[in-house]
Amino acid sequence: MICAAEQPDIAAALCDFAGQAKPVVALATDFTAQVPHIYVGPDNVRAGRVAGHLMGRFMGAAGGEVLVIAGMTAMIGHRERREGFRAALTEGFPNVRIAEEVESGEIGEKAGQLVVQALAQHPGLRGIYNASAGATEIAKALSRVAEPNRCLFITHELTEGRRRLLRAGLIDAIIDQDPDMEIRVAVDALAAQFGRLGAGPSNTVTPVQIHICESC
Repeated sequence: MICAAEQPDIAAALCDFAGQAKPVVALATDFTAQVPHIYVGPDNVRAGRVAGHLMGRFMGAAGGEVLVIAGMTAMIGHRERREGFRAALTEGFPNVRIAEEVESGEIGEKAGQLVVQALAQHPGLRGIYNASAGATEIAKALSRVAEPNRCLFITHELTEGRRRLLRAGLIDAIIDQDPDMEIRVAVDALAAQFGRLGAGPSNTVTPVQIHICESC
């Protein structure tokens, strides 16, 4: 099982691994069809669309500007989330505009710094969509430099730390991908590849759930 960006050296190594009749399971973020693999995880385009729909609904008719933060654009899952987010806004919420799209490199501190910079450069910023790491640092940045309730904050993965931020009102919504189910499905898929199960899982795309402060 692997969760990684699709970079040339990683893709080549996985192709070599699969060429030895060893199964590759891509967990949470996909690879292109050139890498023989089984994908287990959420539909990241749809997860991004859910985030975009929530952002548009929460902002209301007035709309406003949004900052989009990706972890690594080399990770297909992060790209797909951004694509879904943009598509949902374009199709349903034309008054919500993406002011800037930036990349944190999966570094929490950088994500926080990017928020501080964006708030300075875009005084009308009303929303932040974070597709990856750095929720704690983003929440701290918002509490330091933004007026209370000025910016909506939507992100992914309901970790214990993010649950606390959600309950405290520092995150408005979290789209969670049920990692426990992902592991169970991945293990079943591998077991089927090695002949330990009669058949593998019928569907390796796992569902996503929406959490707000009242439901976490």
